[in-house]
Amino acid sequence: MGDIARFHPFPLFCWFAAVISVSVFVPNPVIGVTSLLGGGCLLFVCRRGRLRARTALSYVLLFALVTLTNPVFSHGGKTPLFFVNGTPVTLESAAYGAGLAVGIVSVLLLCACWSEVMSDEKFMYLFGRAAPKLSVILSAAQRMIPRFLRRMRTVNGAVSALGARTSQSFSDRAAQSMKVFYAMTAWSAENSIETASAMKARGYGLCGRTSFSPVRFRAKDGVLLALTLALTAVTFTGVGTGALGFEYYPEITGIPSSPLALAVYVSFGVLSFLPCFFRVGGVLKWKYCVSRI
Repeated sequence: MGDIARFHPFPLFCWFAAVISVSVFVPNPVIGVTSLLGGGCLLFVCRRGRLRARTALSYVLLFALVTLTNPVFSHGGKTPLFFVNGTPVTLESAAYGAGLAVGIVSVLLLCACWSEVMSDEKFMYLFGRAAPKLSVILSAAQRMIPRFLRRMRTVNGAVSALGARTSQSFSDRAAQSMKVFYAMTAWSAENSIETASAMKARGYGLCGRTSFSPVRFRAKDGVLLALTLALTAVTFTGVGTGALGFEYYPEITGIPSSPLALAVYVSFGVLSFLPCFFRVGGVLKWKYCVSRI
């Protein structure tokens, strides 16, 4: 099935919208853990196994921060674990913090996968005709931060190579960093103006303007779209009927295990790992073809 980024933008957008929507609005532990595992696996596949330890550590630290912070500020629940200066730390607040952390990290992983898979050209292809001005703004915002960070690292390396940061004084280093930041801000503003002028000069957004796009809707794109819609329909049916109802407060309820809930768990699990399945299928097909040579 080839690389995930080679899929048509529309089924990819539908898949991301479905998984992120369920991950955000369904506070069920099984759904949260499934989304977390699916997002992590997809990010690992998108980056071809080159997931840096610092990136993984940042997600782990964020998970721990959210999990430990919630019991400090929220003291609801009927099951106290221990007391700090007479204030109870409850099991329900700790569990809610862990569930909230799972949801946040899973959405961040999916957003990182989005930036790896959905390029600016694909975003413009999806929304360029329906909302040309909005699509330009969102496309520019999507790539602004990565470009800003890459250019910042380049400028910092050049400044360090010139010996401008040899001073050990904190004030001198802070002043030099602020100069670099001001220069990067001016560069970003100038680049935005140049991009807008170039788009206007090329007639972007005018009525009757045509555009070339090498994107084609192929058979595998139809399979991905059909499976996404079918699995999403099953998941939304379970959510709409209340089959996945779960509460943290005032006490933790049992995880739903009705036949419909189990069907939703399986459907959402397949949906979360669906692009990974396509990738694994493509790798197996390639190895099979190589073995036949």
